[in-house]
Amino acid sequence: MATMSETLDYFLRGESDAFDQAQIKLFNAPVIVFLTIPKKSPAWSIFDLGAFSQTLMLAANNRGLSTMPAHAFVKYPDVIRKYLDIPKDESIGIGIGLGYPNKKATINNYKSKRVPLDEVLKIKKDI
Repeated sequence: MATMSETLDYFLRGESDAFDQAQIKLFNAPVIVFLTIPKKSPAWSIFDLGAFSQTLMLAANNRGLSTMPAHAFVKYPDVIRKYLDIPKDESIGIGIGLGYPNKKATINNYKSKRVPLDEVLKIKKDI
């Protein structure tokens, strides 16, 4: 995440304004799923929300849909609550756009840089 903006700016090659406009239009997602978590939940519950989010996105992909988790979807929680019946004791944790990708859009071809697997995963065979 620390280098994502830099990488994204490079990738967009002058199309940052188009990306910003796409965010304003919520990426034209025909469906947005909002996942919430009780405010009184233990801090580690955010892990469960993330795991559930990932599983939902993988399941959608398996069914031919694209997903877009984005801060733009949850940036204004009061507006979301105005239109959806989300109790005040629930935090809006993440918004995920669902739909079919526009294959002509540059952002849909974006591939972030990845740290080599052996830098983040260590397997010890002899324990």
